[in-house]
Amino acid sequence: MKLLFFFSHIQINNYKHTFNFLKNFILESAAIHIIFEDYSNYKDFKKNNYNNILIKANFIKNKNLNLSDFFLKYIIEKDIKYCIINCGLGVFQSKPIEILSQVLQKNNIKTFIPISNSPLNGMFSIYNNLKFDNNELNKNYNKNLYIEESRNIKLKVTEFINNYIEYQENNLIQKNKFKNSSTSIYYSIKNNVKNFTQNVLYRYNSNKLNINNKNNNNNILLLLTKNDNHWITKYNNPELCNKLTNIKKILDKIPANYNLIIKSHPRIKIEKDIEILIKNYHNIKICYNEVSTFDLIKISKIIIGYGTTSLILPLLLNKHVIEIGKESIFFRMSNPPVQKVDNFEDIDDRINFCISNDVNKKKIFKYFQSIQQTNILFYKNNITHKVDDEAWTLLAKVLIKKIYKY
Repeated sequence: MKLLFFFSHIQINNYKHTFNFLKNFILESAAIHIIFEDYSNYKDFKKNNYNNILIKANFIKNKNLNLSDFFLKYIIEKDIKYCIINCGLGVFQSKPIEILSQVLQKNNIKTFIPISNSPLNGMFSIYNNLKFDNNELNKNYNKNLYIEESRNIKLKVTEFINNYIEYQENNLIQKNKFKNSSTSIYYSIKNNVKNFTQNVLYRYNSNKLNINNKNNNNNILLLLTKNDNHWITKYNNPELCNKLTNIKKILDKIPANYNLIIKSHPRIKIEKDIEILIKNYHNIKICYNEVSTFDLIKISKIIIGYGTTSLILPLLLNKHVIEIGKESIFFRMSNPPVQKVDNFEDIDDRINFCISNDVNKKKIFKYFQSIQQTNILFYKNNITHKVDDEAWTLLAKVLIKKIYKY
């Protein structure tokens, strides 16, 4: 198989899944090489080496070495043909992964970057580089766009869309997704006190949205990332890494008869600087967890965002979507089901287009058809964001098949 695995930092609670995932490849072939970014993961792997099977594992000992030369030499010496880069947290903040990805691309090494719950919950996407190119998805979408789907496919895709809408409308599930069980009691209390204080001081009544207002029409929804250093935005569109600056640029782009609703990330309880900025604008509101993202999408005509999987949710309801950024994240195919614009300065043209034109439902349907056709569902009849050993085993088997196809 001549396969290289590269793992960035693996959290302790992910060890079991990671090693069980690897076990499938170990049983399949002995020609496997593993590089760990840090020693602690390497040491733990050596301790759990599956019945003493000899696997060629290594770790980056010298942080000052020329990583580009190191990876190139390693690939040539081991005659590596394929590489799987792990989907651990921090994958886009890892310099070794960034450099390895560049070396792999220059040397035409087939690369697989599996990401869980991407672009929707309950599935793996297998990307081919850190730009989030999914070559198989793009190919299927471009092909499906010009083929009339069968009745059976139509029913399956419609069922998938309806099931996902039902999943999104389950408020209990959505609320539990963002619970942080690993947070210490001290940190939790400190954070709650800070959020409470800032809410008292900076949560202005004039900025609050009355979602039950019957005049709540003509809304444009802006979805925010968690923070300015948001991982994938920082890597692919660093010019967008300032939420306040982005909002300042869009304020005068909103048509006079429209409202702008700003939706904070579910983990953020108060956006102090944004609250201060918008308090004198009668047509701009900001929402936190008092209203769900999906409920806000329902009352909005246009949804705008960058670097967030939530941009796919409006498509479930056949809504207009505008993705900001020179590098698209989840719509990297030609002729995508969304509108795209490089920056906030030029967004008014796309807003006017969405106001004047109907949404292209055919493109949206073909997008979900291609997702269902390409991505790996954890379970066929159950949507969940929780990834267990069964899901990892399924991913491993699919990856092994893909590698043997080449």
